[in-house]
Amino acid sequence: MNYYVISPNIWNDGDNYAEEMRKKQIAAVGWSEDTQKGAQFKAIEKGDCIIVAKRSNWEWVYYFLGIVEKNEDLPSMGKISKKLSHIIDLSKINLNLDDWSANGATQIPSPQRIKKNDNKLVIEMINKTIKEATMKEKIDNYKNILVYTHNLILHGAPGTGKTHLALKIAEEMRAEVGFVQFHPSYDYTDFVEGLRPVKDDSEQISFELKDGVFKKFCERALKNLKDSEKKLEELKADEIFDAVYNNLLNNIEDGEISTYSTKKGDFDVYLSDSNQIMFNQKSKRKKYVREDYLRVLFNDVKDENLDLLNISREELDKRVAKTTNIQHVDYIQYRWTLHQLVLKYKEIKKRLETKEITNIEKKNFIFIIDEINRGEMSKIFGELFFSIDPSYRGKAGLIKTQYQNLVSETNVFYDGFFVPENVYIIGTMNDIDRNVESMDFAFRRRFTFKEITAKETQEDILCSESGLDSSIQKEAIKRMDSLNDAISNIEGLSSAYHIGGAYFLKLKDLDNDFEKLWEYNLEGLLREYLRGMENAEDDLMKLKEAYNLESFSSQQG
Repeated sequence: MNYYVISPNIWNDGDNYAEEMRKKQIAAVGWSEDTQKGAQFKAIEKGDCIIVAKRSNWEWVYYFLGIVEKNEDLPSMGKISKKLSHIIDLSKINLNLDDWSANGATQIPSPQRIKKNDNKLVIEMINKTIKEATMKEKIDNYKNILVYTHNLILHGAPGTGKTHLALKIAEEMRAEVGFVQFHPSYDYTDFVEGLRPVKDDSEQISFELKDGVFKKFCERALKNLKDSEKKLEELKADEIFDAVYNNLLNNIEDGEISTYSTKKGDFDVYLSDSNQIMFNQKSKRKKYVREDYLRVLFNDVKDENLDLLNISREELDKRVAKTTNIQHVDYIQYRWTLHQLVLKYKEIKKRLETKEITNIEKKNFIFIIDEINRGEMSKIFGELFFSIDPSYRGKAGLIKTQYQNLVSETNVFYDGFFVPENVYIIGTMNDIDRNVESMDFAFRRRFTFKEITAKETQEDILCSESGLDSSIQKEAIKRMDSLNDAISNIEGLSSAYHIGGAYFLKLKDLDNDFEKLWEYNLEGLLREYLRGMENAEDDLMKLKEAYNLESFSSQQG
């Protein structure tokens, strides 16, 4: 790549055309190609960098830069124009180009090629800016695909930074992230829900339904979605209830509250494994209170001087019917719990009422499944194949899960499970894994597949934040390209077997020793690629020769 500076004064009339050029994404000059300056501009080639800048009062003013995309003439403004890509605003970047002008002219008299040796730091900054902008452009592209499809799988050769890219996409979308790595033993009970062993106070083991990692993630996303739709008054009421309710839970957990005495006997008060308030009386069925019912009942009674310990069943039923969609709750435990909540509310009322509340922003939630192809899809997703379909996000995709009859009334998915519309899924997988082809087609058609190649990500991995010296970066890229070309030339192998740039990051821990990288990390992997092939040893030797780049050493000498 060569680097050029041109003036925003296309016609030498004193006007500044920088903004117009930026909008049209072109660089233009007012000379025709049969003039010396026009010929200089015309000679700028595809892939070169053009900076639009000028001198004003002896100070540089930078506008934008772009990469020449097409070097055919585009006479839309000046007499000669070139189409640009990767437009980057330079108004807030001080490049500090060395002055090349002999007389310090206000305007740049002609297209000027920047001397690389005199402007090494500037060239480095330009390249860094271009790489960052290019990476952002790529991420924006993947982000747009994900927003449209909701489900994306990044696949390709190992070491191409697929998981890192997934995290970058999530960062660009300012999303909350969930993460899991699939493996052959992973199943539905881990991912969605299933029965898990629990111990009670008497050390007896029983089984309870527990939500899996994806269902819990969707519950968080759904809460955010609902909260983002609430008005400030509703959020204020929620904030108050959460404060007093959590205060009560802490008192019960710490043993400060453990019994409740009534005319009908004493009840033990404790918390279940799912943090529900439980009431237990010997020889009788355990009872619990629903948090969602408590929330609406509490908002109805907290400002009234009701004697909740002695409120009649009829009065409580009247309030239940008014505030919930059922006609009756168990009288004893709701009466006691509401009384405790109101007491705590009165203790901290003043502090709660003055607390500032703001609207909740709707968030994106991205669930990343690493090595997605290593799991057995049908065993893990079950009936979720329907609800993860992009066309059925939200309640349109509501399903009854395998354990629906055991789902607690307090669970937000009591009526059935669905994937909220603010949930997105990114899967990553290596194409060389032998179980890729066995993936269920019903699963495949619910995802958009994008290949991430070793070539397209090598600079992003090795040059952006690798911490490797520039000379090591260049050598790593040359060795990597040579090795991958040799891999593609071996019958039975393909680009799916290429070595990604992430393998070369290990050089940092090996004192930049390429020989050790081969011995410790690459040779064993390549042997696995070639295992069972007729000419395995000969092919491995060819790969080693390609990696060692004897020609590279002689060129450097």
